[in-house]
Amino acid sequence: MSSTIIFDLFGVICPELGHTWIAREGLEDKRERLTQECFLAGDLNQVSEEEYWQRIAAVAGIPGLSIRDDWYKRITELPGMFAVIKDLRSSSKVVLCTNTAPWLFEEVDRRIGLRGRFDEIIKSCDEGIVKPNPEMYLLCLERTGAVPGSTMFIDDREENIRAAKGVGMHGIVFKNAETLSQELAAAGFAKKATS
Repeated sequence: MSSTIIFDLFGVICPELGHTWIAREGLEDKRERLTQECFLAGDLNQVSEEEYWQRIAAVAGIPGLSIRDDWYKRITELPGMFAVIKDLRSSSKVVLCTNTAPWLFEEVDRRIGLRGRFDEIIKSCDEGIVKPNPEMYLLCLERTGAVPGSTMFIDDREENIRAAKGVGMHGIVFKNAETLSQELAAAGFAKKATS
């Protein structure tokens, strides 16, 4: 395999959960605190699942179990993404690299099935590193044996794409599956669609 394509999970394979929940609940004034004190602690596996939801509830003023239930009911495949991944696996190594709490990853896997769709899965909760730390991208390269110039990183966050490019990877800010397929083909990482 000459190329490696690395996908983010939330906002690319399935909907973003935490940050869109903040917007839906009108908690923009608490975004930084929720991100730093709650989401990051889960992504780095520094708290238990129970403490994670308790922390979010304390900051948000909403019962933790109702937050969890709200997030979990929104877990679905973003339209067309598994088809894109399946097509790419015939000619490229396909990797998942995600900032996630372990229980959140397990719930997503249980609901939409992630294992078996990727050649490698790299999770922040296992590694103790989160994107956009350059060490996470270097770990992806090392773990997969990929070469930066032959690696494409796909994420819905511009800062994560900048960091990937900073270590020599190519990057695409995700919009939707159709646009992604076109951008991958234009960059030489996928076959061009035939009419």
